[in-house]
Amino acid sequence: MEKQQKKSNKKRIWDIIVYSFAGLLILLGAGLLISENVVFSDYSPPPTMPAQTPHITPDTSETALPSTAPEPTVTPEPTPAAAPMYIYFPRFEIQSLVKPVGLADDGSIGTIDAADIAAWYDKSPVPGEEGNSIINGHVRYKGKAGHFSVLKDMVAGDSVVVKLYDGTYRYFEVEKVEIYSIFDYPQEYLRAGGETRLTLITCTGEWNSQYFPRFEIQSLVKPVGLADDGSIGTIDAADIAAWYDKSPVPGEEGNSIINGHVRYKGKAGHFSVLKDMVAGDSVVVKLYDGTYRYFEVEKVEIYSIFDYPQEYLRAGGETRLTLITCTGEWNSQYGTSGERVFVICKPVEYVG
Repeated sequence: MEKQQKKSNKKRIWDIIVYSFAGLLILLGAGLLISENVVFSDYSPPPTMPAQTPHITPDTSETALPSTAPEPTVTPEPTPAAAPMYIYFPRFEIQSLVKPVGLADDGSIGTIDAADIAAWYDKSPVPGEEGNSIINGHVRYKGKAGHFSVLKDMVAGDSVVVKLYDGTYRYFEVEKVEIYSIFDYPQEYLRAGGETRLTLITCTGEWNSQYFPRFEIQSLVKPVGLADDGSIGTIDAADIAAWYDKSPVPGEEGNSIINGHVRYKGKAGHFSVLKDMVAGDSVVVKLYDGTYRYFEVEKVEIYSIFDYPQEYLRAGGETRLTLITCTGEWNSQYGTSGERVFVICKPVEYVG
């Protein structure tokens, strides 16, 4: 039975995730982050919310003229609401273009690779329609402060305006601003159903040693076997890591082995940071069942490809996680770099 369970575990795939932030959510009825004084230009304020038309009670006295019964009409089918085009934060004089996104490869809501463009999750309703509309944006992207960097400074009562592609506007008021760990937040904030509201999301928090203090990296992990030459296989991508599927699932008994490129087709690989890791750094592995496994770096070692501890590539022994990448000068004779970086990690318990 135990062997069958281990065999089943090996069939699972996961993401290895380096986290360095907490999630910041704003809920708005019908709501962010700024760590510096940032002035955003090119702001065109939206129109103010139109006044409500006063209700007029019809005259039902005897002097009122009798009304004729209206002709029966056919109720037209409702026209689908247009997608959001801009989102405005009037108090901060910020407007962001909004683009639709789906789910990323790891199952999370996608983002837009820009500091000044927000991402509307297109499986959630158009803002103002029934349900929870979800829009996210970066706090910072490639060294530039993101438009959503103001989210943490919002307060209840602040206004948010969304312009749709049909030229109409939807108006919202911030109800609350909340900050949660990425591992512990209300799941309904990322669900499209429920009462009509708008949820805005960005990142915040200090770099935390639990989630690679100096790096913000997330890599998809795919299983590999042995290559034709008997070595552990690799994945032909800079941003995807390779789990040796004859080694245990990370956190299970034995040595789980994951490798990644330092560079692939001219692009820096996610595992290029391995040589800069130090003892005490953390690695988090997310399994496809939604659970997380936590590790702490014990040591970082560099060896020649001809002389390294053989146990680092064996699946047995004590429970640990071994991360591997290349380094050193290119060896044209063997078609690979002349050295390997080995990061040896021990399992630890997560303390929230």
